[in-house]
Amino acid sequence: LESLEVTEIQSDGVLVTEDALVCEEAGGSVKLKFESLPNSETYLVLKNAVLEGDMSENPINIGFKTKGNKLSYKFRSEDDRYKSGQQDYVFNLGYHQDAISSCKIIMDRAGVIRYDSLELYSQPMDQMESYTEALTEDVLENIEIGTNTVSGSISIGEDKTLVLSIPYQNGWTAYVDGEEVELQRANYMYMALPLTAGDHTVELTFAIPGVKYALVIMMAAVVLFIVLCIVTWIRKRKRKQKNSQER
Repeated sequence: LESLEVTEIQSDGVLVTEDALVCEEAGGSVKLKFESLPNSETYLVLKNAVLEGDMSENPINIGFKTKGNKLSYKFRSEDDRYKSGQQDYVFNLGYHQDAISSCKIIMDRAGVIRYDSLELYSQPMDQMESYTEALTEDVLENIEIGTNTVSGSISIGEDKTLVLSIPYQNGWTAYVDGEEVELQRANYMYMALPLTAGDHTVELTFAIPGVKYALVIMMAAVVLFIVLCIVTWIRKRKRKQKNSQER
């Protein structure tokens, strides 16, 4: 993996600073100039990136265009209920046989995306086959996918980290051999689990963050409503009894 230097910035409605992409109008764009390696994939990395604003604002779509490739991503504000909790973002700008020299970034509305750093990398593909073979020696098998669950088994001869091709996101809980374990982040955006040598069963479950608290609040509200109904009924009954005695 080789770091690339941005040699020139051509702005058209998007200002690039050391810690932010500032879009002044919808459809604003900026072109980053650099020189990638040939026969490689190119990545743009935003570390600790956050969209300024709150849930009252719309998400912002950010698009990336290079020679023969384009992709887009929807950024959400930190307090948006649908935000994944992800902080570091890796955007694959595609594979190119010949070196590429620029990437155009387009934003669909005015807004500010703040970050700790914006970086570009080239990953040569010369040794990709051997890398792939090494990474697939031990994989999750007997995979079962449910509505909100993923499970499988794995056997390894030494302590390793299992990297899952599932984006790291708040709401996932992992169990290894029935015991809850902490999920780690791998390759900026994926989930990973440390495993000891031996045979293991792995299960992941997903629940939308905040749902448990919402259910507790809802149940408490139902109980309170029932109590209020009972209290109101008792008061009405006592009032009727009092009126009957006065007559």
